[in-house]
Amino acid sequence: MTPVDKIARHAPGILYQFHLTADATVGHFPYVSERCRALLGVEPETLMRDGNAMMQAIAHEDRHAVWQSILDSMHQMSEWRSEFRIRHHDGRVRWLLGMSTPQREPDGSVLWHGYIQDVSELHELERARADKAVAEAASRAKTEFLSRMSHELRTPLNAVLGFSQLLEIDRQHPLSETQRHRVGQIREAGEHLLEMIGDLLDLTRIEAGQLPLRLEAVAVADVVQECTGLLSTQADHTGVHLSAQGIAPELRVRADRTRLKQVLINLLSNAIKYNRPAGTVRVQVERLADTLRLSVVDSGVGIAPADQRRLFEPFNRLAHSRSAIEGSGIGLSVTRALVDLMHGRIEVQSQRGVGSTFSVTLPAA
Repeated sequence: MTPVDKIARHAPGILYQFHLTADATVGHFPYVSERCRALLGVEPETLMRDGNAMMQAIAHEDRHAVWQSILDSMHQMSEWRSEFRIRHHDGRVRWLLGMSTPQREPDGSVLWHGYIQDVSELHELERARADKAVAEAASRAKTEFLSRMSHELRTPLNAVLGFSQLLEIDRQHPLSETQRHRVGQIREAGEHLLEMIGDLLDLTRIEAGQLPLRLEAVAVADVVQECTGLLSTQADHTGVHLSAQGIAPELRVRADRTRLKQVLINLLSNAIKYNRPAGTVRVQVERLADTLRLSVVDSGVGIAPADQRRLFEPFNRLAHSRSAIEGSGIGLSVTRALVDLMHGRIEVQSQRGVGSTFSVTLPAA
């Protein structure tokens, strides 16, 4: 075994010599290391016997570029470097990088001393980076578009909501009962659309990693009191009894206060909307080892086991919710994403005809 063979035996790539006649018509390999068997799927003896076997191993679409680069190296006596694909007999495609130094022989022919290595993993990484860059650019464009669209939609919507509210409270020009009902429907539809826009924008920002959070110690009792107060009118309107009692004032979680309120309001609102007449919704808080669990317990219609698996998917409205009850179908997706961002988890337990319990567990502060 020659010194070169000893080196080649431990090299991950192919060591080789390639000779090309002065008129570039006949090429052959005086030497090829054993690694060509694994990388090219060709026996070393085959390459040394038939120089064209190397070109046949190269993917058809890359052959012209490889041959042209060899001719350029020959005419300019420059370093040869080329990346190309090879197809094994079993159908596998690998990316290889070839590098060699030309040496002019007395008869005008050229002898290259070179090395070929497998760069398939590098290509996969580069492709993954490129795909990621394209996806991130698309995500940014989507976020920017939705942000602008949100602003453009909110302006006329706020006008619709504002004037509908003025019509409802105008004592100088009171509406008839029918008119009041229709104006109320306009206002409710506008509020629903505004909520949908907000949910969609939040979900898009979360997916793009562009929703800033301020994590701090938040008093749970204060947040629960604010949220139940905001939803008391909705509960009264539907005849649902809303309660939250026995929450110790010293209990705190590490969370973003605004987003925690958003999570709790969404869970409470759903519990009220999908409840039965004269049903109940209660908030309870449980201290665990190093976490707090906030639970919203309702006496509603419950959720089937099959539906529970799809509950947090975007734009998924369950069978029992495809009714007159309005909803964007993304509120729970936003809720779960916000809980995840605050390093918590959300779980659901439900039984048809009995009710549901949505529990949010967050780090204690």
